[in-house]
Amino acid sequence: MENEPAEDVAENSGNDWGPIRPKSRKLSIPQHGMRNCIVCGEEQQAAEFPKSITAKCKHLPHVCAEDLQLWVTSELERKGWDRISCPECKEILQHSDVKAHASEKTFDR
Repeated sequence: MENEPAEDVAENSGNDWGPIRPKSRKLSIPQHGMRNCIVCGEEQQAAEFPKSITAKCKHLPHVCAEDLQLWVTSELERKGWDRISCPECKEILQHSDVKAHASEKTFDR
C-alpha cells in the first residue's frame, strides 16, 4: 500500500502538469510545539505566532507575533492601512487584521 497515491490527502489541479494541492480543508493550526520564525529565525512556541495573518491567507503563519507587529508598524508609516499586505502571501489585510496585529499605540495614531 505504500505505492498507492494518497487520494485523501492531496488532489491534482485538474491537469497533468499542475501542482498537487491539499484538498480543501479548514486550516488546522497547532498551538503547541515549536516553530521557527522566518523573520528573526528564532525557534518559538507555536502560541507565539498569530493564528492567521488575514482571513484570506491560506497558509500557516511563519512570522511570529512580535515581528508581525513590527512589520505592521513599519508598513503603516509608509502606506495607508488599506494597502498593507501579508508579508508571506501578499493578501491585503483588512482593517480588523491591522487592528489585531498592530500595537495599541500604533493603531491609535
